[in-house]
Amino acid sequence: MIRLTEHLVEDKKTFKSSLHKKRADIQGIPTNLHVSYFRIFRHFGSQFVPHPLMDTQASTEDLLGLDDSDAHFGAAISLQSLSMQERAMIPETHATVTCGAPTAHAMGLSDCGLREMELEMQNFQTALEKSTPWLMGSPVSDSNCFIPEDSSDFFYPPMEDENEAEGEEDADTPVPNVSTSPTAAASATVVEPAPKKKASKYSMMARRASAARAKALSSNRFVKKKSSRQLDQKNSDEKNAVYAKYPSLRVESEEGVDPTTSINYAVRVVCRLEMLRTEYYLRKSVAVSQSVSSLVTCFMAELDLCLQERNDKVLNQMAKVGFLIGWESLISSHGKELYMISDAWVAIKCLETFSFKLCEGTDMEVVVEKQDVGYIIKIPVPPAQFAILPESLKSGELISVTSVLFTQGINEMQSLANMVGHSGVSIQRKINSTSFRTISEYYNRFTEICGIGMSEVSVGSHPDEILRNLRVSVESENSASKNTCILLHAADAVRSLNGGRVTYCKSGKDRTAMSTTLEQARLLVQRKRHVLQEIESGSATEYGPLEEVKDVANMMREFGVRIHVAKKNVGRFKYSFNSLQRKLLPEIYRPPMSTIQDMVTSVTARDS
Repeated sequence: MIRLTEHLVEDKKTFKSSLHKKRADIQGIPTNLHVSYFRIFRHFGSQFVPHPLMDTQASTEDLLGLDDSDAHFGAAISLQSLSMQERAMIPETHATVTCGAPTAHAMGLSDCGLREMELEMQNFQTALEKSTPWLMGSPVSDSNCFIPEDSSDFFYPPMEDENEAEGEEDADTPVPNVSTSPTAAASATVVEPAPKKKASKYSMMARRASAARAKALSSNRFVKKKSSRQLDQKNSDEKNAVYAKYPSLRVESEEGVDPTTSINYAVRVVCRLEMLRTEYYLRKSVAVSQSVSSLVTCFMAELDLCLQERNDKVLNQMAKVGFLIGWESLISSHGKELYMISDAWVAIKCLETFSFKLCEGTDMEVVVEKQDVGYIIKIPVPPAQFAILPESLKSGELISVTSVLFTQGINEMQSLANMVGHSGVSIQRKINSTSFRTISEYYNRFTEICGIGMSEVSVGSHPDEILRNLRVSVESENSASKNTCILLHAADAVRSLNGGRVTYCKSGKDRTAMSTTLEQARLLVQRKRHVLQEIESGSATEYGPLEEVKDVANMMREFGVRIHVAKKNVGRFKYSFNSLQRKLLPEIYRPPMSTIQDMVTSVTARDS
């Protein structure tokens, strides 16, 4: 998978459409990743005279990094040197990153996600700690301590190396061939760890249990004919994934046996814990790989805009407070999409272990270095732009990352989850509450270090007011309705704090298109506070600001770039909604009727 990805990067063929999101060999690449720029011109009419700075601003090609010329940087004027009236005349540019959910589609989404796996590992660890003192004090020499029934009742897909549970940590450890003889089985219990890295006792126990499991499977008296249910399970889509899924071993204690003193129970728990831990690390690596790609894309887009505009205030904010990235999730809290939220939440919070370092150079390759407490992403900056940076960033100071996720399902599955009171709704509420606390802490750090003198041009309100509105929306969230105001207030809050924005749904082309065009229409209409009031109260007037926003959004949905993104993925200038699905969307997220599919096509030509 890594070698193929490197080859695709060399060939500059790194786009993964929504049709390929389940391909295991490229699952580390984000799905349908796009960055778009939305430029607003404030003045119109024949008497409008462009400000001189407008001629020096970069074109779309410059923003996308297609033009290597540094000429416009020499002529650029700092925004801080302009008056408020002059600043209002300058075109306003916003960057938006969109993608599919950062999740491991190829590893399956019917059983659990990263969050559920963390909870299960914690439960196994708690159970193991109760029996660890006795277990670790007694050497295990009998491979039959692993109960054969736990192995023979399940079908285990073949692995390249059964005993390589620790991956690179045990890469140098000699592993003997496992056979059915007692001598070979006993030899598996005396494997010594590599001198470079000492294997944990849990890993040693897992290898012993694995050898015993292989012996039990090869024994004729325990071989059972696979049932039709097991064969169907083997032939299912998720069993065809490259990376095999481990079944749940029986870990409950036997009747009349104390689990704290049972060696059999302890070995079963260790074996299951090691299997689960291996799958967790692989799944997390895939999800984090996708989320980091979106993070780097978003950061470079925002950094490019700051350098184009010579926005010293935002550059100083990055150096002193860090980079804020706000994720907007539109996937539902029901079914497989609930586990997408689980994967994405863990992957997005993991981004806070990354930091950015700006380096002077013309090499356009981004380098990631591992540190003791996280990772450093080195971003090369051409010399002309590097000279604009604050002294702290020039000297190599790191830019920390603060990552928040606000989620609210908007499709028909969210309607179903709300009707039946699905438990996923409470997870959605918990994620939003945690993210609100995180963004509030970021705002407090910002006001302490940089002050509160912020421009209200792009969002129409002061951050303090926006955060109050966001808090009300988060606290009033209930499981009976779709509270889309959370998404709108969260988007305004992130933009008011000069953060980057990433919007995603399952495939990054349909619900994402509805949200992105709505946000751009709200940025265009300079009465967003009144728009939100109409949305919250449900009292839209015929010619009010909300109707204006809907008209602008629908025009973008029908004739803008989002319909071309849909065509790029599925080959049709149509969003993957039918009339029923469109009706179940919130009104402000409904696409024009001319852009949706018929009922038959929406079922037969699905890309999921």
